Order: sequence, then C-alpha cells, then structure tokens
Amino acid sequence: MTRTIDVRVAVRARSDPPQLQPLADLDEAVTWAMVESSPDGMLLANEHGVLMLVNEQIETLFGYDRGELLGLAVETLLPERHRNLHTAHRTRYRAAASPRSMGGDLALIGRRQDGTEFPVEVSLSPITTTQGLRVVATVRDITERLATEAGLRRNESRLRVLQDRERLARDMHDIVIQRLFAAGMGLQAVVGSITDAHVEQRVSDTVDELDRTIADLRVAIFELTNASASTVAEQIDEVIEHAAVHLTFAPSIVIDGDVDSIPAELCEHLVPVLTEALSNVARHACAATVTIALRIDSENISLTVTDDGVGIRSTGARGNGLDNLAARAHQVGGTIRIDSLPDTGTTLTWTTPRRTTRSRRIRDEISEAAGDRGDNHSQHREHRDREPRQAIG
Repeated sequence: MTRTIDVRVAVRARSDPPQLQPLADLDEAVTWAMVESSPDGMLLANEHGVLMLVNEQIETLFGYDRGELLGLAVETLLPERHRNLHTAHRTRYRAAASPRSMGGDLALIGRRQDGTEFPVEVSLSPITTTQGLRVVATVRDITERLATEAGLRRNESRLRVLQDRERLARDMHDIVIQRLFAAGMGLQAVVGSITDAHVEQRVSDTVDELDRTIADLRVAIFELTNASASTVAEQIDEVIEHAAVHLTFAPSIVIDGDVDSIPAELCEHLVPVLTEALSNVARHACAATVTIALRIDSENISLTVTDDGVGIRSTGARGNGLDNLAARAHQVGGTIRIDSLPDTGTTLTWTTPRRTTRSRRIRDEISEAAGDRGDNHSQHREHRDREPRQAIG
C-alpha cells in the first residue's frame, strides 16, 4: 500500500491560532535540516533502487561522500554476497510496497566503503510522487545494542551457573557430608567391640578415609562457591568480541556439539589458540570475513578458522604465533593444519582428542592402582581361606 505525500505542519503566528501549511511552503533549508538532523541514516531511492538522496548520517555510517553514492544502486551499501538476493527482494517489495521493517527475523548487514561490515536495522516507507514510486529507508547501526544484549545473555548464563553451583554446594554440605559423617560415627562406635585386631584396623582405616573424603568435599564446596562463573562459551564470546575491535568486523561462528562439555585441561589451550589465530588474521591477513567452526564429538575437538585474506605466503615468514599453536597441539596430543594460497585466504584447523595424554595417564594410573588393590585383596582372601583349612585339618 503506497501513499501520496501531503504533509502539513503547524505554523503559529503571534496571536493567530495554529494553521496547517503545506510542507512545500516551508523554507527549503528547514525541510532539509529535518532530514540532516536525524540520528539515523536516511536515504531515498527510486523504484529501480537508485539512490536519489542520502543524509549526513548515511555518510558517517558507510564512509562515503554523498556525491559518491547518488546515482548508485542501493545494493552498494550491502555485502556483495547479499546483493543479488536483495535485488530480488526489492522487486517483490515494489509489487506490494508498504511501511515495514526490512528483513523480518534475518540479520541485516551493511557494508562500508572500506569493506568492513556492521549489523543494521532498516525500516522502509514507500511514497508515491508524480515521478513514480519512491522508498525512504531509515538505517540504524545496532552494533552497540547487540553487544549489550549479548552481555545481558552472558550475565544471565553466569547467574544460572552460580545458582547451580550454590545449590550443588548446599546439597553436598547438607546431605552428602552429613551422611558420610554419620557413617563414620557409626563405624567408630563399634570399633571398641571388635575382637579381631585385623578387622579393627580395617574399620579404623575406613573411618580415617571417610574423614579425608569429608575434608576433600569441603575443599570442593569452597571451590564451587568461589570459582569464576565464566563458561567455555562465554570465554569464546569474549575472545571474538575482542578480536572484532581489531578486525573492524565481527567473525561468524558455528558450533557443533556441547561446547561446555570440553574438558578444562583442553580449554586451557583451546581459548588461547582461538585468540592467537584471530590475532594473526587481524595483523596479517587483510581479510573482510572470518568464519570460526568449532566441532565437538565423542572422540575429538576441532577448531577451524577461515579467512578470505591475502594468504600466509604473501605476508612474509612464519612467525612465533604459528609455532605456539603447533606447540599447544603437541602438548595435548593433537595436530594443526594450515591451508593457504596467495590472495585466496587461509584455513587453520586445530584438532585434539577429547582424552588428552594427561587424562589417559591418570586413567592408566587409576587402573593400575585398582589392579594392585585387586591383587592384594585376592592374596588376602587366599591367605584367609588357607588358615581355616589348616585349623580344621
């Protein structure tokens, strides 16, 4: 539904009541000042999507002088990958134009003259003139708003983690520790009535072990209530937000799997690896886009960082950053692979098994200890079984 402009404004004389006056009768400078003073970018395009007018805020947002924009297609302000699709959408909009927000639930991206991108919110308003259909678009940079919303989500997630930890700590203290304490007291009460010295020693050892377990639980409760509530996902978000400042655009990320299931010892390497990889792109790649893919399955964890920059061969010799990434991969029994060609970008893939060398060593030590206890228990049982036979014989 289109509409024909017939805007009138109220003009008050010294003593006369308000009267409506056509906008065309206003001073042209006042009319233009209304557009120029808008805190949002405003542009006017004809039915073919050609820019006819832009205000100062459009120049600020996109880094163009208005003289460079007038006469160009509105798709100039979009990333190249979105331009063909936008042209099709614009054609459909022209057939049934109406005032509305652009994109619906889609994330809209603007592209500055220097190639950097930023998230935008766009409202469309069609008008009919004697020269045909015109569309007024209002453009707002929502970078700060999205950052604020992301911060609120992180705070909500952090609050949930703290609440879960508090509940777990309370249950451990009020239920688990009390039950262990009661079990220890019960065993301690019967020690004096045991006549077999060997059995008495085993019961006393068990009581001591329960005391040590209670002490360990108290330490765990203290750590739960005092540890940082930052999750793995939050740490990754913080790395990406920091990198976006230096890249001048936000990298995109795709996560396949439960990121918070990544073992702590691997997080100690994964987060610095992502930080170093994005830092290398910011310093050397001259990239316009960066894509991060993190895949977590039952066997492996794989981090891939892909950019569309100039490639490693065009940036000079290999630096310490890549050596550090390789060293971290080696420490956890993983691998690093770098695919790069001049002017086509770089793909870095850092892969590690979920069970690292350290975790396998701990598991083996536990298995060996369990085996030793099993052997000792078998030997003790054989000795105990021999004693009654000798007495009977």
